[in-house]
Amino acid sequence: MYSKIIKNGTIIDGTGKPAFKADIAIEQDKIVQIGNLQKANAEEIYDATGKYIAPGFVDIQNHSDVYWTIFDSPSLDSLVAQGITTAIIGNCGASLAPLLSRDALLSIQKWHNLEGVNFNWLTFDEYLNELSKIRYYFILFQSKNGKYRAIQDKKL
Repeated sequence: MYSKIIKNGTIIDGTGKPAFKADIAIEQDKIVQIGNLQKANAEEIYDATGKYIAPGFVDIQNHSDVYWTIFDSPSLDSLVAQGITTAIIGNCGASLAPLLSRDALLSIQKWHNLEGVNFNWLTFDEYLNELSKIRYYFILFQSKNGKYRAIQDKKL
């Protein structure tokens, strides 16, 4: 018996092959089997008839940082509702870190009302530490050397 089964869904797996109908078994929040599971049992069964199942999408051009979404709405429900589970932020030269001074944030006011916002970071590490205090899904930062650094919610 599985903890969850999603039955009768149309799966788009991201590999480029055509969509296919199948069931998905989940144990301990991990997919453990994909196929015909019509005779299998689970604690929870979801009927996905007429629905599509796909891996989470990656938003490579996201401004949830400078528009302050990651602080105002850290669950990023607006992204998750679109199937986005990974957002790359710090794009277009408009990053919230590193900052030369707290006054550097004044330029961000053209995007967001910063009244009442408490900034307690200047360095990139301090910024990442602040982000680690809030719940979010999966965020990638592009560092100055071109490599990506990830922060991930441990529950995912």
